[in-house]
Amino acid sequence: MKQLFVLVFFLTIISCKKNYTHKDLIKEDVAFLADDALKGRATGTEGELTAAKYIADRFKEMGVDPKGTDGYFQKFTFLPKTDPHKDTEYVTMNSDSTITGT
Repeated sequence: MKQLFVLVFFLTIISCKKNYTHKDLIKEDVAFLADDALKGRATGTEGELTAAKYIADRFKEMGVDPKGTDGYFQKFTFLPKTDPHKDTEYVTMNSDSTITGT
């Protein structure tokens, strides 16, 4: 009886193991990378660095060979985008709203 209990116990433990499919892993990756905690992942931000490290770790787990100049990473330069709306003025004249740009 004791042996039967041990056998049933181990079979239960083994059957509880979650079997991940590619679909599950992709959902986890997308959920992490789309999370608001990364704050948009704009270039040069902490969210972008966190996302890059996450992707590099996933590549390593999958056995993808690093091809960057620094492992999975490669340095580059960029010019920050300017906000075209920053210099727009909104003027109201005689209840007729017009937009003028500078």
